Amino acid sequence: MLDRTTRRITLLLTCGLQACAMVGASTALAGTYTVQSCGSTGSIDGWSAVNTAGSSMLTSSACGGTNPGDGLRAADVLPSPDVIGTTTTAWRFEPPTGTSITTVVMRDFVKKYDTNWVMGMNVPSGPGAGQYEDCVITGGGFCQFAGQFDVTLSGIDAPYVEWGAFCRPVAPDTGCGTGFSVNDVQADLYRATLTIKDTVAPGSAVLSGTPAGWVRSLTGTVSGTDSGGGVGALELVGPSGELLGSSGSSCSFVLARPCPASRSAAVNGDLSALADGERQVRGRVVDAGGESLLSTPVTVRVDRTAPDTPVGVTGDADWSPADGVTLSVPHPAQPFAPIAQVRTELCTPTCAVSTTTAASGSPTAVSVAGLPEGTSQVRVRLVDEAGNESGNASVSVQRDRTSPSPRIDGLGTVYDGDLVRPTVGAEDALSGVATVSREVQIDGGQWTAAADGVVAQSGRTYRFRAVAADVAGNTAMVQTESVTAVRRPEPTPVPTATATPVPTPAATPVPTVSPGPPSARPVVRISSLSGRRGRDGRVTVRLRGRHSVSSGRARVRVQLGRRVVVRSVRAVRGRVSLDLKVRAAGSRVSVRLSATGAVKVATRSVRIRR
Repeated sequence: MLDRTTRRITLLLTCGLQACAMVGASTALAGTYTVQSCGSTGSIDGWSAVNTAGSSMLTSSACGGTNPGDGLRAADVLPSPDVIGTTTTAWRFEPPTGTSITTVVMRDFVKKYDTNWVMGMNVPSGPGAGQYEDCVITGGGFCQFAGQFDVTLSGIDAPYVEWGAFCRPVAPDTGCGTGFSVNDVQADLYRATLTIKDTVAPGSAVLSGTPAGWVRSLTGTVSGTDSGGGVGALELVGPSGELLGSSGSSCSFVLARPCPASRSAAVNGDLSALADGERQVRGRVVDAGGESLLSTPVTVRVDRTAPDTPVGVTGDADWSPADGVTLSVPHPAQPFAPIAQVRTELCTPTCAVSTTTAASGSPTAVSVAGLPEGTSQVRVRLVDEAGNESGNASVSVQRDRTSPSPRIDGLGTVYDGDLVRPTVGAEDALSGVATVSREVQIDGGQWTAAADGVVAQSGRTYRFRAVAADVAGNTAMVQTESVTAVRRPEPTPVPTATATPVPTPAATPVPTVSPGPPSARPVVRISSLSGRRGRDGRVTVRLRGRHSVSSGRARVRVQLGRRVVVRSVRAVRGRVSLDLKVRAAGSRVSVRLSATGAVKVATRSVRIRR
């Protein structure tokens, strides 16, 4: 039906005269879309001129304005002869093949001075087919400068519509009149909103490019075609039709086919609505009218569950001078996506950028370099094939690359027979001191352990050192100056004062007495004796004994086979000791120990051990 009113019709297209990005915004009803034509954009896409009397009639286009003469015009030529017979001078709008027009809302200006003309819309077929007079008849059967009106034509279903002037002579007339100086007939259309019915589904829908592995989100390429209003949107949908993602086409609803006839695009899908496991996903192509077509389903492996935090991470995390650390990271059981990566962060305490290591089965060995001294934290987390990340496991790693600081007392004057045992110690600020040992070098020879010190021998040169090691394994040493043992000086005799002679009185006879016992002589004894042959063939003789005089002197005679060595030693607090290395043959060592001024000697013989 045709409805003429002076009220402005509300447009059905919510996106106005601009290009729309989403089909839904331009869809009036399911299976339809609307086109804004000959509006402010000036578009006349879909319109074509139909003029069967070119010498008498004209068609022109000046869409975009609202003044007289703008828009789509059908009028007679000035001056022109009368039009004979049935003539059409109009503009025809044709939507894409397979679609039809159901409603036209337009603004027009019409006038005529000859009642043989029909001014308005021609619907060629379908419901409401016919020619609609759009001229308000005034007295005398004419309409002159009737003004601009809003017109709605609805309830039709036509493959096209025509707007203009149609010559339909009323008997006895055989033609239609035209003007000489003023147009006898004029029809102007300033804008039109046409509702297009598009109930045919898109022609094709294909989903490709989906990943074969496990994913937590999805990107797939959806392609499709539509010969009607075009492809309005490409979508990803789940097994129950859940909308996972969409990519709207760039559509311009001032065109008869507003959207592209074919389109292919990558569509991102949110899989949060799907349960973990293998799921069927399809591509969906939606046309400008809202009709859709689904693609063949594609199997997608979905896993959106993060792995458990790793437990039981081990490695060389204790005190060490190493630059890095190697950790062994076990993998938890995974119901779906397997563990693909292990990520580590070094925190000192600020955490650095994470490092990624490809998983190589459970456990996976990962290395972290550049550890500072002290205690650091290494955070470890797991990433599965779908990209889900576990929580962090934290491992404390201790590193110490600074040597300890050993110390040793200096040596003063060393006398023959002195027990030389300088005090040693050490400090370490990080891992702490593990061991401190005392070593001695005699006469520039090899350094040997001297935990109990050594008994100095006159003429021999001694140097001691302290060797310290910390818990991390760093070592350092410090040594004394060389000192040569000397003989202890004899005591300086004290001169005896000369007494003044005193007269000797007469001797008083004294009874004769027996002489007393002689004064006690020094005594020595051997407490222990051992002999051990080293790999170099030399025999180490170790003698320990006692002397009845606290600092008495003694003579030691050592015999190994045919080799005889004699040493003089001094007791220290009554203790006699001698450590001697001798290169000699034989299987036994014999020792003879005698004290100076003593009558008795001590002897002992032992087998040489290896």
